[in-house]
Amino acid sequence: MTAYGEVNKSGFAFYLRERYVNSSRLKQRSYAFLTIASFSLCIAPWAYAEEEEGMQGPPLGWTFGAAVISNNLAYRGADADTIIVPAIGYEGENYFIRGLSAGRSLVRTREQQAWVALTLDLSRFQPGETSDPQMQLLERRNFNAQLGVGYRYQLGRPGNISVTLSTDVTGRHDGQRGQLQYSIPLNRPMQAWQVSPNIGVNYASSRYVDYYYGISEAESARSDLPAFAGSDAFSPFIGISGYQYFNERLSLAGGFTLTRSASAIADSPMVTRGSYRTIFATLQYRF
Repeated sequence: MTAYGEVNKSGFAFYLRERYVNSSRLKQRSYAFLTIASFSLCIAPWAYAEEEEGMQGPPLGWTFGAAVISNNLAYRGADADTIIVPAIGYEGENYFIRGLSAGRSLVRTREQQAWVALTLDLSRFQPGETSDPQMQLLERRNFNAQLGVGYRYQLGRPGNISVTLSTDVTGRHDGQRGQLQYSIPLNRPMQAWQVSPNIGVNYASSRYVDYYYGISEAESARSDLPAFAGSDAFSPFIGISGYQYFNERLSLAGGFTLTRSASAIADSPMVTRGSYRTIFATLQYRF
């Protein structure tokens, strides 16, 4: 499964390190990484810049804004689920808030970041919002919260690699999710914009799949849809994300991800297509 991922701004590396004071310093590199992780999945880019020697991670402080997330899980008779949420970010020396995630940094350097975080997963199914009469007779599937760990390694211009693994802590399904992603920044050094194609694979445990795509015997008898039990799913995805800084404080970001559903998901009677997509856009102001 995909996720609405983590959200944070670095202030475009303190707005290109205060425009680097003079043009002779513009040759230093910057690069960004956007994760569309977990249906937790993602509301804004995580803009990282290569810091001067001795500096680690993005600048500290707060960002505020709003994000629009549109998620189409390919449920029968259902339109895309569009949600507007606050886009709040905080980066401290040890703790952070990145959109739908809050956690603690374990490693925080220019090349490597490791963290533990609690993330809100916005996946859901609402029977009242589908036009299919059989689907309307199924049980509601709700948001959940995931506790997990993540690791990101920045290769520099060749790209960035990240991996996350989390588990449900709300008791809704007690399932697990994971993601492996590779992203390549395409902008030139020290520009106020970035475009990053990405590719990867999402993992969803059988309990996670069963909660969002399974049909119990009771539901089957009520709706006349065949019963379906979920199994472990590995779903590949491709996407693109980017951001634009208008000045040292105001920025706009967005992203698109297309995921090819594993057979463990695509075979569910609740699903009409073998793929689903996620789109997000966020406007943020850095204090």
